[in-house]
Amino acid sequence: MNVSRLQRIAFLFPNTSAEASAFFEAVALLFAQVPGATAQADQVILTPTNPPMALPVTSLYSVEVGFPQIVFETEQLIDLHIGPLHLYSSIVTNQSAVPSSVATLQTNKLLSAGELYYRLHGHITQVDHTGVNIPTTALDRVGWDRLLQQLGAISALYKYPGEDWPFILPTTQEEFQSDIQHFVAGREPKFELVYDVWASQPVLQFSVATDFTRAGVEALFPEPYGVAFPDLGDIFRTVYLAHPWPNLIIRFDLNYRSEGVVSDWDTGEWLITQGGRIR
Repeated sequence: MNVSRLQRIAFLFPNTSAEASAFFEAVALLFAQVPGATAQADQVILTPTNPPMALPVTSLYSVEVGFPQIVFETEQLIDLHIGPLHLYSSIVTNQSAVPSSVATLQTNKLLSAGELYYRLHGHITQVDHTGVNIPTTALDRVGWDRLLQQLGAISALYKYPGEDWPFILPTTQEEFQSDIQHFVAGREPKFELVYDVWASQPVLQFSVATDFTRAGVEALFPEPYGVAFPDLGDIFRTVYLAHPWPNLIIRFDLNYRSEGVVSDWDTGEWLITQGGRIR
């Protein structure tokens, strides 16, 4: 087995306050209901359901750190600070970031994680992808390209056509070494990286499928709690969450009911054939 191959993407959330613990508990309970999820009090693991043994898995942990972090389980060196957010590989000795006292800037109304859980409990059918938005002001193009080269060497990383939004798709060892030839549902969670020209702060994003129609999601999350991005409002509605960590944005993208149709997005075919792999 290739020891450098990306095994896991882990989101670490602090457990250092009651507010932080309540945030994690609500998010973990929300994710625990989806296929491929296993949950305990301080963790939830999201394993691709198809193909068997596909990697990476995605995990969320409640641990004693000073600020949320993203850890890539690999022996490939990755060590990147985006403002207070640390992205690093598991071989790096981490020094917990100390939160700044500056408040997070946000123009829309924030919803608590508990309220999100209350409104969506029993209605989440899938975690399509997780991800991070990296402001272009926080990382130059050379650094961005280096990060993609590092991740492309250890995972199946694919371009999103026309945008700086590449995705890591879970694969078997054979697919990782060659390429994906079989387009199957269940190849999630994907992981998205966004080189964001609009964001001024790093963004943690979680895209989930619901069994609600668009009208149902809009009724549950009217403005100012829910917003629709231009050109994407027909696919999902976005909700921003309140949390205790300054200079970080956390958002949930709520995808509308698919009516049982498996698309070339669900299987990854569109990214693979239209985007192409980054190696």
